[in-house]
Amino acid sequence: MSDLLLLQPSAPAHRRGEDAEVLNLVVHPDSDVGMVQIGHLQSWYGKKVKAAQVQVPTMTPGTVASGVLSSLFMFHNLSSLKLSFDGPAFQISQKVVCSIAELSGLQICQVVGGCVSLEGPSLEVLSNLRRLEDLSIRPRPDNGLGDVHVQGLASLPSTLKSLSIRGSTDYLTDLGLSHLTHLSQLTKLEVTPLGVSVTKPSISHLLSALPSVQNFEVGLHHVGQVAAVRDPSSITRSLKNFSLVVDDPLATPLEWSALLTSCTLCMCSSLVSLRLGLVKMQDATFMMALGSLTCLTELKFAVAPAFVSTPSFTLDLTALTSLSRLASLDIAGTKRLKQPLTPRTLTLCALSWPLLQELSLTIMARPEVVSETLALMDLFTNLKALSLYCPLDFEEVDRSTLTQKGPERAIPTSSDLTQINLAYLPASLEKLHLEHAELQIRKTSSAGGAAHAAGHALFSIALDEGHAQGKVGPSEHGSTRATSPSLLTLELDACEVKDNILAVMMEASPQLKCLELNSVTGISNQGLVSALASLRGLSHLVVSDIATQAAEQEPVPRQSSLYEMLFSRSLSESRSGGGQERVQYSLQQLAAALSASTSSLTHLEWAPGPEPLSEEEMMLMGPAAFRNMSALRFLYIDVETDAVSSVEEDKQEEEEVQLRVLERNGSSSVHYRALNPQMPDSEALKDPSSRAQPLGSWRKQLRKVLPMCTITTRASSCMSRFDIFDDVLIDESGTYKWA
Repeated sequence: MSDLLLLQPSAPAHRRGEDAEVLNLVVHPDSDVGMVQIGHLQSWYGKKVKAAQVQVPTMTPGTVASGVLSSLFMFHNLSSLKLSFDGPAFQISQKVVCSIAELSGLQICQVVGGCVSLEGPSLEVLSNLRRLEDLSIRPRPDNGLGDVHVQGLASLPSTLKSLSIRGSTDYLTDLGLSHLTHLSQLTKLEVTPLGVSVTKPSISHLLSALPSVQNFEVGLHHVGQVAAVRDPSSITRSLKNFSLVVDDPLATPLEWSALLTSCTLCMCSSLVSLRLGLVKMQDATFMMALGSLTCLTELKFAVAPAFVSTPSFTLDLTALTSLSRLASLDIAGTKRLKQPLTPRTLTLCALSWPLLQELSLTIMARPEVVSETLALMDLFTNLKALSLYCPLDFEEVDRSTLTQKGPERAIPTSSDLTQINLAYLPASLEKLHLEHAELQIRKTSSAGGAAHAAGHALFSIALDEGHAQGKVGPSEHGSTRATSPSLLTLELDACEVKDNILAVMMEASPQLKCLELNSVTGISNQGLVSALASLRGLSHLVVSDIATQAAEQEPVPRQSSLYEMLFSRSLSESRSGGGQERVQYSLQQLAAALSASTSSLTHLEWAPGPEPLSEEEMMLMGPAAFRNMSALRFLYIDVETDAVSSVEEDKQEEEEVQLRVLERNGSSSVHYRALNPQMPDSEALKDPSSRAQPLGSWRKQLRKVLPMCTITTRASSCMSRFDIFDDVLIDESGTYKWA
């Protein structure tokens, strides 16, 4: 199977004739170019393509997107479509829905992102998909399907077995749910979240009308809504798997206790997944209630003391050791709470959770965590994702500040870092996220961890004394061997990493696709460039605020994923301070570092130095540095420019692209302005005096070599947020990160 990326006017000649089952398409904003590309791909792969993943970049007009979707009918064997909209405000029009409905052979259809209006589109046209078995429509978090949209789903074919929708908070009511009762053949139903006005009788009637449903997931905005789903007769009678998602930051400890009581008394036998936002409690007794939900395979929550006067209490993981089916665990605690982790505790947890694949804990920089404990992480032999964060700090950080920009992150001091020996991490890891850690790869010994001794550690690398001290690189030592082929994602925040350690990690991770280095110390200019140059096939790269030595100021930890459920996340650059030495990086070094990943890189954020690049350097070197990165869809580059001017440039650039496409297609700009009253006419756009700020010339130069890339001087993560209902991080570019 080969994935094809629709970025060039024609596909590479060496890829013609290969077996292709999945076709990855990135829609070109120019409809003429897009149609030519579709024609070429159909002639080369038409009979082999069975699934398509279509990504619509930020500035793609809706007419172009619908045209590309309609042209997919030429792939006669196409049975699966995943359509994702990167733009934060892309309108899913009726024309887009009709284009999907023309693909009559579809059995699986997923629509992710974008937004819908209150009046439409009508989804009734999807009844033309007579073979459809799985349908998922999940607009952006601030949007959702209302009664008007859900009404059209009632006419979907009888072949439909699975339905997943994102409901509108205000406009999905009992009336909308009543339309779903016509889909009596469903075996899986997800409505996350429900509208706030949905009542208990409506849920009971829905489940009674769908006797075949065995998997049911529901999301709630308020803890009190649990009354709508806690009827034992409707939940336990037919459901085998029930999933509950609740996000209510204003709920009281009494309300949370009532919810957990409902879970233990009414849903215990069928509840397999429980995801909660910030849970405010006065003591740790709720942990015992969670431990009684023995059918759970997924458990995620953040917890904080209910009041400032609430005394500290302990989050004891042994209370959850009865959850033998657990596959995913994410617990985020605040600084005031104690979360002890000893070798005995971790060993007991590893034995109790043999199926665990995802683990996220806020244990870094905690004095109650015994350092030897982390050397036993390799006991989780099936672990695929590991995230170790610092404690959350709700009490000391103002909420309004977080919502707007987030706290600035400081360079850590080495005395406060938690030591992590990479040789004792499970070899099965595919995702590793460490915060506030000092990374080491110690010499192997018989006293090492259990999995390491058996040869199943993440980085089981033999180092001599010279290598361990950083005197030689990994390529210069014959005993160095890569044993981490499974690692796909690596994120290091406020960590200390030496050049030789970073080089070993990169050499030992040949399949690495996503890499983020934020506020990392100890890496030299040459070390960073050479480590990145060794990577091949990298698709996501973020490098910000690299320093060569630690600062002396108190670290401010970055938020964990559950923290981001509640507030916007900031990964803005840290400011210099405390005596750390920063190194300035040039565009030439960037091009050299990414020489092996130019054809695969789709997301790039580059701000490693203490000072932003100048506009003059971007003008002279920018086009040459990025010329070969044709796959890029999002580029953040730290350039010295006015923030207000940058926002205005983004808006004007989008308007010009849309009007150019309209004129090329013979459409009237007057008609387009009727649908978009805020957009000036084409003559006004052509008049330089009508603009508050002219487009930056360096951005125009980059646009010529990167026609489908969102180019900005604002980091995508400045206003990123974690969506608890979709369990995914969405950055400013609209991209569903790690999805």
